Amino acid sequence: MPSESPDYPAPSAGLAEELIGAIREPMLALDYHGNVKWANRPFYPAFGLQPAGVEGCALKDLGGGLGWNDATLSSRLAALSGGSSAGVDTIPLAREFDPIGRRSFSILARRVDRLKQLILVIDDVTERRAASTR
Repeated sequence: MPSESPDYPAPSAGLAEELIGAIREPMLALDYHGNVKWANRPFYPAFGLQPAGVEGCALKDLGGGLGWNDATLSSRLAALSGGSSAGVDTIPLAREFDPIGRRSFSILARRVDRLKQLILVIDDVTERRAASTR
């Protein structure tokens, strides 16, 4: 008989801030409706955006919508939000982004039920893909 997962304690707020601060990849936290609740510091320079235009914005509208307004990304994040998936997904996204140009990303998206949010960790794989095609 499978055992139930224990309810692990959450880290203190200070420890959580330190852990998040140590992550170098751009990250976003979205509510289940696709609105940005938070972005980490590496996100802003990676995408050429400012905090005032990110937090509270719908993901599909970031940077004027160029890049983030993608049907596949939207449907897979909606599946995660609705609980119809395993709670984690790796989503490829190769698009033109304003103002950074054409980029390829591998987005690790995870549903965090306790927070009722999705956490996205964004890995820029543009150079690796270009090297593999050479």
